[in-house]
Amino acid sequence: MIRHGPAPRGRSAPLNASAAIQADRKTVWIATLTAVVPTLTVNVCYVISSTQGLVPACIPYFEGCTSISSAGRYGISYYLFKVGMVAAAVLLVLFWRQMSDHIRAATGRGAPVAAACGMGGAAFLVLYTAFLGSEGDFYFLMRRFGTLLYFGLTMVAQLMALRRLETFAPPWLTRTMKWILFSMLFFGFFSIPVMNYMDNKDTFQDIIEWDFSLLMQTYFLFYAIWLARLRKIRLAG
Repeated sequence: MIRHGPAPRGRSAPLNASAAIQADRKTVWIATLTAVVPTLTVNVCYVISSTQGLVPACIPYFEGCTSISSAGRYGISYYLFKVGMVAAAVLLVLFWRQMSDHIRAATGRGAPVAAACGMGGAAFLVLYTAFLGSEGDFYFLMRRFGTLLYFGLTMVAQLMALRRLETFAPPWLTRTMKWILFSMLFFGFFSIPVMNYMDNKDTFQDIIEWDFSLLMQTYFLFYAIWLARLRKIRLAG
């Protein structure tokens, strides 16, 4: 593979800057699994728990009959959830290291702050997972703290990375990511009146949680699609 030198430090990278990005099978799989593992884990755990009558049966993305945490709190789902979330945290660390390397290859500068935020989110995902299923106010606080910072730091990392991607990634990718992040911001702001003013807030909070999580993973999936396209083009050439 031909490697290009670092891009200038100006506001935009050259049009061929993406040619310097490593897009082999490993990088594609890391990005893909970063999206798929947590999504598959929470949905499989929910199906198992609802089938066993441990949580209500519904379409949680639209009906909000239970939370993501409840889906992984009982029976065999408890163990599957913990294994899946720890694996998701490891993949997040690998993904953000890889993303920073890709930005450095294309622009001449890495994205250390975005990577640090993303890896911080992974650490708080582990914290949340460790305390899932524990009883008591302290454990509830740790779970809540871990959840909020996992979602919050990951979203900040995605926003920061997108600003750098806009200098060299194709418009279809950056536009899609913008819509994903806009939708996440909408859900985030909508959760404020839900938590403070709505009577049936648990249902709406659960819907927001499920949809926000799915959108967050979709960001990683589209990045994986782009890497797969880059790899296909290079193999064809």
